[in-house]
Amino acid sequence: MSAVWHRNFVPKALLASVDVGALLDRCGVEAGSEVAGIASPCVVCGRAGGSGLRLNDGAFVCAPCFDEIRRTEYPERYEAQRRQHIAELHAWTTARLALARAGPWPQLAGLASAGIVVAVVLIWVKLAAALAVGALSVATHLIAERRQQRRMDAWAAEFPQPSAPELVHFHDSRAELTSRDRLILRVLDHWPGYPPYWKYLRDVVLQRDGGRCQVTGCPSRLELHVHHRQAVSLGGRHAPENLVTLCEFHHAIEPEPGHERIWTRLQTRYFTLVREHERRNRATAGAHVVRPHVRRLELASTADIATVVAAHQLACAACGIALDGAAVSLMGVWFVVPCPACDQTVEVLRELAEESCPRLAEGTRPTAALGTWQARWDVLTDRKDAMRVRT
Repeated sequence: MSAVWHRNFVPKALLASVDVGALLDRCGVEAGSEVAGIASPCVVCGRAGGSGLRLNDGAFVCAPCFDEIRRTEYPERYEAQRRQHIAELHAWTTARLALARAGPWPQLAGLASAGIVVAVVLIWVKLAAALAVGALSVATHLIAERRQQRRMDAWAAEFPQPSAPELVHFHDSRAELTSRDRLILRVLDHWPGYPPYWKYLRDVVLQRDGGRCQVTGCPSRLELHVHHRQAVSLGGRHAPENLVTLCEFHHAIEPEPGHERIWTRLQTRYFTLVREHERRNRATAGAHVVRPHVRRLELASTADIATVVAAHQLACAACGIALDGAAVSLMGVWFVVPCPACDQTVEVLRELAEESCPRLAEGTRPTAALGTWQARWDVLTDRKDAMRVRT
């Protein structure tokens, strides 16, 4: 039977059902990073030869060093404290469980069972006697339970749970880095994928950016992403200064390879990013390719525009006088924002809030809550609402 299974097994059929991109993301390693037999020395231990991985900056790290760094989250000093705390916590938990098992629970279970059996037998003789035995069993159980709880509380008071040490990450200004830490940091900064402490880096960037998309004027209500300013494929580092917070929409219109994948899965109540797909012709034979485009489900409102005017304190680009969000009007498919001091007006096409609001900020003078990123409208223009007929 096993031979038949082996003969009928088709590896390509299995791989066809696997999301390789998700698998690589989960493992934290980009495709093509693994190398074998390279002559370059390892940047950590200095040994040459053997298999390992190539980092984003082209450097080589051997497999043993990479495996060790993979389990490293903090600089050498703090990592030792973390691992010691884990060992102490494991020992404490094991001892507490052993004390709990050593309590009177097995005996109590046997006593309760005996009480039930006696109750069943005596019910034919005298119901009152059976109830008395059952009540005695329950009372004995409660007394033993309280005694065991006092034992556990006394043990916990004598041996309290080990307290967690204060741990400092590599990119924290308080971190004390050794020479080996700096070598490890080079590997982590150029990790071929997301580094082990990516969640920490993401939280640092989100907090620094105020938990909002860094495209000025963006009022996005969508999930926030952390984007590399310099692409990882071009040697960009996994460091706070190379990271910026973007909403899903503005992250999707970044031109670097890999962002196209966002278009295959982004669907919200406000819009859908439609991936490229083939569609059969309705009137004629054959098919055509539908290129990626934006399907807008809910457009920006005058309230969205007014909110952005107030949040970024937009001023007239000509005279510098503050604009009034209450004066925003919708004329057909255009938002019109007049200047209260001069004859200038700003007109913005009504699209998604993620499009209209930042374009308004670009046509005025923001004086507050400035972002640090420019939306790539050219990429969006190239991708949206275009169709190509296949010949």
